[in-house]
Amino acid sequence: MADPVIHAFERPPAMGWLYARAAVKRGVLAEGRSIPRIEATLTPLTPSTEELAAYREVCGFAPSEQVPATWPHVLAAPLHLSILTDRTFPLRPLGIVHTRNLITAHVPLPEGVPLGVRCWVEGHRPHRLGVEFDLQTEVGIDAETVWASTTTILARVGERPSQERPPREAPEAGMQPGSERSCVWELPASQGRSYARVSGDFNPIHLYPLTAKPLGFRRQIVHGMWSLARCLAEVEEDLPAAPWSVSVTFRRPILLPSPVLFRTGQSGARRTFGLWTRDASRVHLEGEIRPLDAV
Repeated sequence: MADPVIHAFERPPAMGWLYARAAVKRGVLAEGRSIPRIEATLTPLTPSTEELAAYREVCGFAPSEQVPATWPHVLAAPLHLSILTDRTFPLRPLGIVHTRNLITAHVPLPEGVPLGVRCWVEGHRPHRLGVEFDLQTEVGIDAETVWASTTTILARVGERPSQERPPREAPEAGMQPGSERSCVWELPASQGRSYARVSGDFNPIHLYPLTAKPLGFRRQIVHGMWSLARCLAEVEEDLPAAPWSVSVTFRRPILLPSPVLFRTGQSGARRTFGLWTRDASRVHLEGEIRPLDAV
């Protein structure tokens, strides 16, 4: 077995350069082979008050002395892209689809504390449309893991990717949100660009119709992690005490501009939430928040 490839960064790598590499990278997963172990680490750094404030504003979080639970994904995203563009990664990065995410908040993340990041990928699973794999992320304070995430990605194999309609899978039990509270958000055409300026994720599918169309979309789409962050901001006062987890399944991309219907409900210790089209006929994402000590 080959030794793992490890990228060690003292600062987040530049996303623009990584997207340029992704645009020209090709890959084929040969029969009988799998995705090798590829890791990326980031030396602990302290997020600035200004960048956290900008993130809270674009995602709708209230001012706080704690780092928003989705913000570590901003730290991890450049490391994820460095893994996907590594020469040993056997798949083409452009055209992959973010289908699910599981985040575990072991403890609250206080502002002003250095955070270290470790990400890795290894192996894959067959899927009816290609192959599926997980990007694992751990965020630590000193030597303690305080936040973890599993990002599940689908890579279509053997056909031209059509990202506008990712595969719909049956929802897990308890994932269907109730209508305890609902509201409509009017998302502007600039929403993806606003989040990109804060997150550094300038993937062309999120920017303009002209940059999104070559990748299979009629118009630009909103970032999936912005959608999740905005949902958590909407239920911020209802989040349980740590440790807790949030799982989300991305069903259908949100084209911009677009109105979306947010709904949330409570089922025992679990809070469910989701985003639909305004008429609630089609679902964009479904999620669930639960305390880790819940039975």
